Amino acid sequence: MRTVLFEEVDGHKVILGFSHPVIDPIATQRAAAEKMMDTELYSEYRATWEPEKRKELAAQLCDRVRQFFHTSPVFFRPTNGEEIIENKEFEELQRSLKTLAKNEKLTREGKVIEDNRGRIYWTQELGTWLRSTVCTLGEGKPATAIWGDELSSSQAREIEEQLETDRIRVLSPEDRAIEMRRKLEEASEMAVMMRMRCEVQGDEKALEKARAWLIGRETEIRGRYGD
Repeated sequence: MRTVLFEEVDGHKVILGFSHPVIDPIATQRAAAEKMMDTELYSEYRATWEPEKRKELAAQLCDRVRQFFHTSPVFFRPTNGEEIIENKEFEELQRSLKTLAKNEKLTREGKVIEDNRGRIYWTQELGTWLRSTVCTLGEGKPATAIWGDELSSSQAREIEEQLETDRIRVLSPEDRAIEMRRKLEEASEMAVMMRMRCEVQGDEKALEKARAWLIGRETEIRGRYGD
């Protein structure tokens, strides 16, 4: 016999593990005594008055009681989240547990269900990416959705651009202007470094290339911040 431990999650009894049930010695002894009272051995003991014979029969009765502890024990009543099961069912459930994938759970009934709780997926509606999070055990994603950890590089870039645009949109005019100036200064510094690197490499068009890059970058920054 084994005790299966489980917890209720979103209407499912999810197995946490197993333990050995605890024998109730008093209840087991009482059950053994009741069972012994219906045996011929006990009747013979009651009908015998010869001391040595009674002693021999009493020893046999004690052996029967000890055997009962191993063959028919009475266990303490399981608490909430526990259930005593037969060894055969325990072995079947244990085998199923060992084959579970990382995002799977096993129910008390032996059913394997997905566990995507906390996992993020993205859907696209009218060109806008929408983020959702799985909150319920057994819940999957819509057929048209993409798991966050399965986005392609281009999709991840699109989402990153969208999130940045959304962030800038809610900035106050003052904060937007301050942030834009900082981005423009960073772009100028990068242009200087680009020119110096090209000159070290002997590129005669170092200034021209650095200026062209800076103009493009400044146009991108001003467009993003709505200047």
